[in-house]
Amino acid sequence: MKSTLISFDNARILYDATAMAAPETIQFEPAFWENRDAVVHRPSGRGGAVVIRCPAGEAVLKRYYRGGMMAKVNRALYLFTGYENSRAFREFRLLQTLHKKSLPVPEPLAVLCEKSGSVFARMALMTRMLPDTETLAEKEKLKSLSKESWQSIGKTLKKFHTRGVFHADLNANNILLNTAGRVFLIDFDKCHIKQPNTSWQNKNIQRLKRSLEKIFPGELFPQKGWDILIKAYEKDFQGK
Repeated sequence: MKSTLISFDNARILYDATAMAAPETIQFEPAFWENRDAVVHRPSGRGGAVVIRCPAGEAVLKRYYRGGMMAKVNRALYLFTGYENSRAFREFRLLQTLHKKSLPVPEPLAVLCEKSGSVFARMALMTRMLPDTETLAEKEKLKSLSKESWQSIGKTLKKFHTRGVFHADLNANNILLNTAGRVFLIDFDKCHIKQPNTSWQNKNIQRLKRSLEKIFPGELFPQKGWDILIKAYEKDFQGK
């Protein structure tokens, strides 16, 4: 992995030169790939993300969009606080770090931060597509989650937490499982590495539980699976 920075008057692109040729700013626009019939599909629950077919292979292109009330006023522009300090660059750098630690995350390919006027910026991130995967939510809706899959999710979350990885939006749509049963975490916007502590770790786990409760309310909640997950997560857990 070789990070290379390209500078423009109003934009910066950081990309992995070992994985792809230098991209242009236009390549971070979904329309660029749509015009070339290179959009594979649009994942549900992924906001502004599209899966594209690019020279580096299949990749997920994510534009950063606001949610909630702010989206009605300003969906795509964020306050510019510096290129390296942008949410997109921070997510790219974090993914690089986690990937080097052999944690199961998408491989970062390229990131863009482009100024709009003097105080705002647009951002986009490109990561390698994780093939043959479905979200935890999709798997459970199909009732195709085995005991081993729930155990694997618990063990994977423990692996991230013991290394101090805080996922700001740990939910059932940001946990992927592939056909071999391997578990991945995605969407590391606003995430960071911090001192391991059972307080924030427990809150993180409860956030995941609340997301499952929203998708599977009442008796639909996968209680047996959740109990298996928690047991695997807590086994030999070295929290502080």
